[in-house]
Formats: sequence, C-alpha cells, structure tokens
Amino acid sequence: MQQVARAYVPQQVTSRDGRTRLVVGGYGMGLEVTHHPTLGWMVHHSGGLPGFGSNMRWVPAFGVGVIALANVTYPRLGDATLAVLDALAGHGALTPPPLAVHPQLASVAERLVALLASWDDDRADALFADNMFQDDERERRRARAVRLAAEHGALVIERVDPDSWSEGTAVVRGAQRTFRVDLQLSPEVPPRVQRYEIRDDPP
Repeated sequence: MQQVARAYVPQQVTSRDGRTRLVVGGYGMGLEVTHHPTLGWMVHHSGGLPGFGSNMRWVPAFGVGVIALANVTYPRLGDATLAVLDALAGHGALTPPPLAVHPQLASVAERLVALLASWDDDRADALFADNMFQDDERERRRARAVRLAAEHGALVIERVDPDSWSEGTAVVRGAQRTFRVDLQLSPEVPPRVQRYEIRDDPP
C-alpha cells in the first residue's frame, strides 16, 4: 500500500502559508506517496465528510507520523501535517530509529554460518535459493567452505548488522580472525539465501 503504483507528473504546489514545493511521487493502494527533500519518502492520505476533515502523514524512515482532525468541511490539513514535520525536521527533532535485526534474517544467518563451518549438500540445497549454484558453482562454494572450516574450526556469529529485513552482514569470529559474511534473502516464504559473500576485511 505504501509503494507507488501510479506515478504523478511532478508539479509545483503552493501551500496556504505561501511556500512552494515540488511534489514528486504517486499513488499507492489507497495512499499517496511523495518525496520530501529532507525526510525522504512520505506516505499520506486525506479524508472527510461535510463538516469534518482529516489528514494522516508519516515518514517510514523516521518512524514518525502526524494526524490532523478538524470540524471544518474539507480543510487543507495536508498543509498542516507537512508543516509539523517540516518544523520537527528543521529543529533536528527527527532521527531515524535503529534498524532491528529481523528474526528471519538472524535465523538464516545462523544457518548459513553453520553450513560454512560444516558443509552438507542437503542442507545447502534447503538453505539456498535456486540461483545460488547458477551464480557460482556448487564445487567452488563447497571448497571455499571447507578451506574456511580448516582454517577456523568453529565459527561464532558476534552480531548481525542489518541493512533491511532481508539484507545484512554477519560478523563472524573464527579461530584466526574475525570476518564478515554479507547475505541477502530471497522474497520467498520462508526466505532462503539468494546471495552471500565472505569478506576478509575486518569489521
């Protein structure tokens, strides 16, 4: 619902306070999605009946939203909610919340690191998306895992640094050093690994 399904032609819009801004975005499934020059993507929608009006507007990247209600027929409350968010941003009151590690990402990272420490073809087939052995052949992936296990023995995940619910980096401690494993999940239910890369640079 919060993704643009039909794009708008970019247009200049003037608010009641006289400010002019460029509106870029489109319409999702019942919600409008427009881009704010400072805050990024905003999701919003207005509604009302004779004698009432409302607007809701939120900024997904910052985890904050504003709702305005009025007992006036069809007021321009979108200007009001935008002004509130502009004021908060202007005073430095909005900061992105820390990104939490999605349980599915953490679980798949654990399974991937366990596979790298002790390779098994059946577990690899269950864990990997269909593209994995097309992108890089099974024998090469297996050989890299065997070398890793021979060098490090047991592997322990120190933490997972998420980029989104489906992508992140596992910081892994081995016997010789700490390294990274970047991974990306496939859009399946349940998700599987569609990409991973072992990076030897220290975290």
